[in-house]
Amino acid sequence: MRLLPLACLAASSLLLDCSPSLYLYHLLPPPPTPLAGKVAWVTGASSGIGRATSVALAGAGATVLLSGRDVPALEETRELCEAAAGGGAARVLPFDALDLASLRGVAASALALSPSGGVDVLVLNAGRGQRRPASSTAAAERRALMELNYESPALLAQELIAASGYSPAAPGHVVVISSVAAKVPTALSSAYAASKAALSAHFGTLRSELAGSVRVDVVLPGPVATGIARSAFGMEGGGVLEGDGMKMSAPRFAALLLSSIRGPGWLMGETWISVQPALALTALAQYAPRLAEGLGKVVGPMRVEAFETGKDIYTIRTWVDGFLGRGAK
Repeated sequence: MRLLPLACLAASSLLLDCSPSLYLYHLLPPPPTPLAGKVAWVTGASSGIGRATSVALAGAGATVLLSGRDVPALEETRELCEAAAGGGAARVLPFDALDLASLRGVAASALALSPSGGVDVLVLNAGRGQRRPASSTAAAERRALMELNYESPALLAQELIAASGYSPAAPGHVVVISSVAAKVPTALSSAYAASKAALSAHFGTLRSELAGSVRVDVVLPGPVATGIARSAFGMEGGGVLEGDGMKMSAPRFAALLLSSIRGPGWLMGETWISVQPALALTALAQYAPRLAEGLGKVVGPMRVEAFETGKDIYTIRTWVDGFLGRGAK
């Protein structure tokens, strides 16, 4: 039995950009229009993963409810969705994910806006990143990340599930965008990683509690070429903008995510979607945690030093320089 996780580790380390089960499923012809006529609600839809996912869902035949704070950006996403679907594929529902008190009414607004009166798929994507060492992260920053990345999606899902009355005869589907940082301790992202670990644990528990009436998928992305780094805590003064050379494109992520949504729930409960080396590190953390811990002690100081000296932490040159520099000490 020990050979199976080792085989999965080897495959993900060398060949893939997602979980082996998702990669193989994605190669199959897509099932005939399982999303046609469905209503999908996507948070954080104004840019990045949320925008690409919304466009992919619209292209697959779903009506998409688009949520976020930036109304002009949401309107741009709506136009892209309508172009992908040939018109009439999206509706805008703005709200502030940090206004937790208002979330109790947002689910009812989504149901009222839905052409069917219901939400078939909820994609919880809104969130914020971090680029700051743990030792200099303020308590207020930790609280803000926990509220936005964990408390807000947990409350929104709770409200929608309560308002929708999902059942085995009419099940719901919740897709949670967590992060590989929930499994892999990532330097400069302590509070972000903690919030994503809480998110994964919460919705993993929800999956077991509501089995049969609500399908819950937890998706762990690695680095994706979006604007999340620009808005991250720790980048308020500008900082070094990261390149996209070692990140997955948002459309590729959305295509794989769409396959996971279409796929069977028993196979897609937790999926990893990432380019290398983050995918291999995630596999190490899952199957060889001691080895991953030792590697983290090497990579972590390099990542912090690169960031604090103004280097792009997502380039091959930075990693090579870091290894050579540590070897010379």
